[in-house]
Amino acid sequence: MKKLPIIKNSKWVDFMSSKKIDISGKVILMSFWTYPCVQCDRHMPYLREIWNSINHDKFLIIGVYTPTSKYGIDKKSTMDIVISLDINWSVIFDNEYKFCQKFQNELWPSLYLFDQEKNLVYGCYGKFKYIELKENIKNLLKKNHIVSNIFENKNPENVCFIEIPNTKKDDIKKSITEDCKLL
Repeated sequence: MKKLPIIKNSKWVDFMSSKKIDISGKVILMSFWTYPCVQCDRHMPYLREIWNSINHDKFLIIGVYTPTSKYGIDKKSTMDIVISLDINWSVIFDNEYKFCQKFQNELWPSLYLFDQEKNLVYGCYGKFKYIELKENIKNLLKKNHIVSNIFENKNPENVCFIEIPNTKKDDIKKSITEDCKLL
């Protein structure tokens, strides 16, 4: 994967008031996470700091939540998780593992950084280098080059490897919105 896959007709955790998110010309950080996952929980404060320190007109974090247990497969429990982790950016509900498959992602947490043209320019699994990630985002916003290679750590530390279970649509309540689209 070298380009940001098309993200539309996605299921979104319905805590954001807007129905459409404009991604054109923005730097996008895709954050794949699950619950319960200690490593995912540990990286949330760093993502929150990045989110709170960068102009949202030019930068977005899009979370991709993948339920891996019975907890978090419906709207109420997913909302509880999002609220408990103090996540205030958009979150895709990936109960059918569509995004995990598009990104060939089997590790949580995982981060994928895309430039304004939606090219994948940086990524990491598990324990990430916070300062390096923030510098890469700032450099992209200034249209400068990034400071390190994509997924340079081939043996990531502190990751959760989870076998993707067979999840049936009927197991998920219809309370997750399906009409949100990225432009």
